[in-house]
Amino acid sequence: MEKFNINRFGQVFMRLLMVRKKTYTTFFLATTILFTLATVLSCNPFRLESFTAGEMSSMLVSGTAFCIGLMIAVQGICASFIVSDLKTKQDKIQELMLPATNLEKFVARLLGSTLFVLLIMFIAFALSDVLQQLLNMLIHKGSRASMLVSLFSDLDMFSNLPQDAKSAVWVYLLGAVSSFSVFALGGMLFRKVAWLKTSIAVFLIIVIGLSLFVASPTWSIPRPLTSLPFRAIGLFGRMYLAVWPYPFRASGSPTVSIAVCKRSITDGLIYKGITPIRHSL
Repeated sequence: MEKFNINRFGQVFMRLLMVRKKTYTTFFLATTILFTLATVLSCNPFRLESFTAGEMSSMLVSGTAFCIGLMIAVQGICASFIVSDLKTKQDKIQELMLPATNLEKFVARLLGSTLFVLLIMFIAFALSDVLQQLLNMLIHKGSRASMLVSLFSDLDMFSNLPQDAKSAVWVYLLGAVSSFSVFALGGMLFRKVAWLKTSIAVFLIIVIGLSLFVASPTWSIPRPLTSLPFRAIGLFGRMYLAVWPYPFRASGSPTVSIAVCKRSITDGLIYKGITPIRHSL
């Protein structure tokens, strides 16, 4: 079982969904209720009068922004729950004894903690849109507006945006991939409250790194600081690739060689030209 087998991977992924069925269901119901309440409250439910479609759409802006903001926040930290269900020693032993390669297990857990969670939130968002329309029709005498229709109408204007705005969308997508990698690494290194510990660690690393660059008079970055996200993606990607091929220990953390991590960090710094240059005095 040295090669990646799609059928075996599918079985591992389906098993993971069954193991996390209760967690996914609870998350879906809670997200749907939260989205519905946010959108209904944004439409001023205490004014029992009818509104035009334009007025309803304008009132839904705040509720829609809240839902999208929550989805972005969850997207940033969801990868930290990659091994959250391996709580007991028996769970970890069962995971290690699965007839599948470490790569298949890892990819299944990564998809189950990132893309599948986002899919659940998108479905919850669509369902909450239907529910808020029904509730608003009852409260505001038939007046309603759809969040999805408004979002799709905004997407139609994407083709007319300037090139800089389109580039910002790709920067966000690359940032999402980087976030997945960093929080997945934190989810394997930290046992409890991995998302919070990883967030604190990333914040401290960014603050310390920027402080060193700003405070030192003899060191500078050869490129503008605005391109730092691209360099961070290279760094985090190389660190991530250095971790995932290694098997899980019985304790739930990956077996990572310190030498490999140091080499990965060095390669990641060199990648995309983040290596600082010393000025001659």
